[in-house]
Amino acid sequence: MKAQIEKILARNKRRFSAYNAFRQQIFSELAPKEADITLYLLPWLLSVNESGCPGYIPKLKTRFRVSEIDFIKDIRERETAFKKRFHIRRQGTLLKPPRKYAPIQGLYTIGSVGSVGQTSTSDIDIWVCVDKNDFDMTAWRQLSEKLNLIKDWLDDVLKMPVYFFVTEVNAIRECHFGSLDAESSGTTQQQVLKEEFYRTCMVICGKTPLWWLCYDPKHPMEYDQVQATIQNDGYWEYDLVDFGDIERVDKKEYFGSALWLFNKSLSRPLKSIIKLNLLKCLLEAEEERLLCHLLREKVLRTPKGEMFPDSSVFTVTSILEHYGDRDPALTLFLTECYYMLSEINPYANRQRVKNKLAGEFLKNYPIDRSRQTSLRKAGEWHFKEQLDFGTRLFQLLLRIYREISSNAAGAASESDRRDGRPRAR
Repeated sequence: MKAQIEKILARNKRRFSAYNAFRQQIFSELAPKEADITLYLLPWLLSVNESGCPGYIPKLKTRFRVSEIDFIKDIRERETAFKKRFHIRRQGTLLKPPRKYAPIQGLYTIGSVGSVGQTSTSDIDIWVCVDKNDFDMTAWRQLSEKLNLIKDWLDDVLKMPVYFFVTEVNAIRECHFGSLDAESSGTTQQQVLKEEFYRTCMVICGKTPLWWLCYDPKHPMEYDQVQATIQNDGYWEYDLVDFGDIERVDKKEYFGSALWLFNKSLSRPLKSIIKLNLLKCLLEAEEERLLCHLLREKVLRTPKGEMFPDSSVFTVTSILEHYGDRDPALTLFLTECYYMLSEINPYANRQRVKNKLAGEFLKNYPIDRSRQTSLRKAGEWHFKEQLDFGTRLFQLLLRIYREISSNAAGAASESDRRDGRPRAR
């Protein structure tokens, strides 16, 4: 059995690596400058400590080093250009491992980056994952200092805002995120956040999440059994990281997420309407199969040579399939919201991969061409047209929120008691 598990892991790792490269290709196509700095320069900056480089700390006690950086050819090939950019005259590579260093397990994006959902207004949210056993208090403090210095520089050179969130491997494993990011809501959406991470993550540099490899259509794989296999002394792969399994999401978390999204809808209504409908669909599902599981299955079963599924399109398609033919008007409206949210433009020549993926989506959920043109020019709508669309959007947000609240009434009470906030009416 051990040999069989190792064979499955090796095969799935190759497929995930190809899928991750596909995600990086989309990122590079939609934001070439940001992608080059984020995918290659950022891991390099975190792994060196040279005067003149962003993130330089004069009295750094312990160097940091992003796992697997030695094996990324694109970083090695760009290092000469990196040194020239920051006027570094030292000969040879700066990536030579020091005798002692604090390893960073990996850099991972979460959200729309590297998908059809990536737009000109997207943020780059990056989880900087570490193992607390590798860090003392000084290293922990200096990592935060280094990240803040790098972020200050990134804010000056990139159009897309970058946000770093230092996360601890054991905390991710146990779903103890606290207030990890701007999308979190107290203690009420820990598993929701982990599911989203697995469904949307892209590896910038570092170890591959073990969870992504634990699937085989012919041989059911127990996560604990796979975990035991990679911890065996005879296992040769060291580039996997165990963030833990996720089998289900507590229903009460959906209410906590819905409450937070309803608040967020004041500033991000299109994004909120998609996410609220996703929560509603998950609550109503008779047999809960998490979307991250379904996407993993689809990705790892994609035949070689065929285009991988897009995480953003996969998510919105799951919502629309849930409604089916029961409410054609709602299905069309949500499709239009997604079209606007993702800034889909079939005439944008520099978005070849995005347009191909979006085109396949629109074959199944068509929007009239004249209506597509109108949606792309929403900023030019007359006041009444904007008001009508906004009113319809708000009414739908309110309706979905009320339905989620009703479906999770018991969970709502528990969430209110735990977070100490009044019930929304």
